[in-house]
Amino acid sequence: MIYKNEIKGSNQGEYLEEKAAQYCLFENSGTFQTALKPKFTFIDLFAGIGGFRIAMQNLGGKCVISSEWDEKAKQTYEANFGEVPFGDITLEETKQYIPKQFDVLCGFSLSK
Repeated sequence: MIYKNEIKGSNQGEYLEEKAAQYCLFENSGTFQTALKPKFTFIDLFAGIGGFRIAMQNLGGKCVISSEWDEKAKQTYEANFGEVPFGDITLEETKQYIPKQFDVLCGFSLSK
């Protein structure tokens, strides 16, 4: 993100900031959007930054809840999808958000 007067000796930073505001680029609605009429629903466990979710959305799915523990991954996930994943979904206060019915889809981490 370029901030006001970041480019020394010019007003280019101000111009870019104004343009971004005009196009609502500061609002975080997420980059990857869900299908309007999903073919299936799923939960995104061990979500990371959302790579598996992108694949499922491209197939017509809708994510109904996501879970990730890593704070940096959660920040990136929010930038990608406009929502912050839950942490521990076994907590009673979180369980109420888990729908009764959804498809179970599995993707495996690429990390060691």
